[in-house]
Amino acid sequence: MIRKILVLLTSIGLVAAGLIFVPSISLRVGESVELHQLTVKARDLSLVCPGPAFYSGGANGTSIGKPKQDGTAELQAAWGSASGRTLNGAALSATAEGIQDNFLSFSTSSPYVLTVSDPSGQATQGSSLLTGVQLDSVSSPQVAGLLGSVCQRPQSEFWIVGGDTTTGREALLILVNSANIDATVELDLIGSGGALSAPGLTGISVAAHKVAVIPIASISPKNATFSVHVKSHGAALAGWIQQRTVRGLTAAGADFIAPTSMPATTLVIPGFFVRGSKDAAKLQASSKEFGDITNMVRLTNPGDVATTAVVQVIGANAKTFGTVLQVNVAAHSTTDVEVGGLADGDYSIFISSAAPLIGAAKLNRTSLSAKQKTDFAWLPAVDADSGNRTVVTPKAGISKLSIANPSKQIAEVVLRGGGLNKTVQIKPGATQTFAVNSSAIVRLDSSQPVAVSLVVDVDYTIAVLPMLEQRNLGGQVGVLVR
Repeated sequence: MIRKILVLLTSIGLVAAGLIFVPSISLRVGESVELHQLTVKARDLSLVCPGPAFYSGGANGTSIGKPKQDGTAELQAAWGSASGRTLNGAALSATAEGIQDNFLSFSTSSPYVLTVSDPSGQATQGSSLLTGVQLDSVSSPQVAGLLGSVCQRPQSEFWIVGGDTTTGREALLILVNSANIDATVELDLIGSGGALSAPGLTGISVAAHKVAVIPIASISPKNATFSVHVKSHGAALAGWIQQRTVRGLTAAGADFIAPTSMPATTLVIPGFFVRGSKDAAKLQASSKEFGDITNMVRLTNPGDVATTAVVQVIGANAKTFGTVLQVNVAAHSTTDVEVGGLADGDYSIFISSAAPLIGAAKLNRTSLSAKQKTDFAWLPAVDADSGNRTVVTPKAGISKLSIANPSKQIAEVVLRGGGLNKTVQIKPGATQTFAVNSSAIVRLDSSQPVAVSLVVDVDYTIAVLPMLEQRNLGGQVGVLVR
């Protein structure tokens, strides 16, 4: 007992003397947390092809019901195989299967999905890793024309410039969800008078592995000039507008309108090939029904400030004199500008403005040589890229590459495949055209950023397929651990 009392007294004395160690704890409120860097692998590159045309109204065009796909589309694709990589493909609702061939050519009756699996994450994504195109040549009382499309990487946001819902015109917004989760979609429609306010623009559901088809006339009827902004929450989507024209009882053109490049102060639209201009003039003089077969450029200003755009149409050689146009584009509005007076020939369009714009061009194809035919294609603005790129050509029709150089320096372009084996120089602000073999893989390597589109003509019908460098992004990501 005496020992315990002595230990207690000794401890009290040491504490009083400050000789016992007590941990010091300090808190500093507001001190920043260290940022940790993690390497994130890019998502595997997956492309969605839309499949064949959609038909409204059943066999006679008068039935009520959802538009349905009919027939088949011809699909060509190529991928960069290497050790460890695999290519899988399947129709939208089917189980994906492995594909061994480097070049693919087959028919599909529904949307088709191609995916390159790269477990290492080392592959450089873009057209050299995976690219595909499809064509659907249609001739029926409801739909007639050449519907062409580049297979598309799903995105959470994109703009489609083009479309018409006036009498005899149908615009269907096609949204494809190839993911395992549902998507909820919000739409903005910007017309000539500004942003459109209408029911049905929000809360649009697109279930996993399904297609949603939205008639734009149900949102904005009798509208000749608009652009559509698609924003998806949940799954990323691929999207197009299927546009068709019917004059009286005659189907007179159709196309898949692809998303355009994002808003920018400089835009490039390659592949503006004018054909049948004299035949078009005869039809326009014969009836008001043909008033819409004039070529044009459509521009949308999504910003808060009005701007003036300069539209330069440049020919590919000395025989094709282009034109220069100026157009005022009000804030939050869409404007059409007619591009007339051009002789038949190959052109590209260069657009500049002080404020960012989005844009596309409508190109008509007219022939009276055998029987009356009219068709059209919507050409989106295309991002310019340098370096190695790959494009595949359809097996049908006549295909030509249109290359436009928007840079301020000469672009040296090396072309290989598809019957090409040459190196060419394209001057700043110039464009050149090159015929290529059908059903081929064409590779190009450019010293400067150039914009490229593939123009396809099948029996006096036309489609223009933009060359896209589609990539999912990976790299360093900063993570805060709290």
